[in-house]
Amino acid sequence: MVEDSSNFRRPNETSSEASSSDNIGSQKPTQESKKSSKESPMCSSCASKGETQLSSDRDKWPIGKIENSCFRQICKLLDLADRSKEPLTGALGGFDQITVAYIEKKYEDKGGMGTAKKVLGKWGSRNKENNVGALKKILEDTMQRVDVVEEIEKWENLFVCHGCGIKLNKPQCSQ
Repeated sequence: MVEDSSNFRRPNETSSEASSSDNIGSQKPTQESKKSSKESPMCSSCASKGETQLSSDRDKWPIGKIENSCFRQICKLLDLADRSKEPLTGALGGFDQITVAYIEKKYEDKGGMGTAKKVLGKWGSRNKENNVGALKKILEDTMQRVDVVEEIEKWENLFVCHGCGIKLNKPQCSQ
């Protein structure tokens, strides 16, 4: 069975919308969103829907709002389990032995690839405290994965929509 990666990323997004995210990601913020906040841009879709803006502090953002290509890179690094001082499921906590065994068995044939996406999806959707800031702290302190923290910091410097998390083109200076 092939999992549709759009289910975790954006629940209301269809697979065809997910595959066209590169086109969507190149959208410029609307005039209205440019006026309302230069620090917290919104894509035209989120601005027209009246989406609630996420905090300018990305440490408070839910895991599911990390831009797709950055999230894939973070997961790819985390799937290299031998680089971690402690396994991801143990470091994040809240996973019983049966769940851990199921996840390990499910991704065993793929050399563990896909495990991080599944685990981060479950962990990140549990409560608001399981956010980007909490993940960074666990990565630094418990897992000692500076490489993954650096990827998160690259994402923090991207110009993204503060509603859905897609990458936006930087606005041109009009002065």
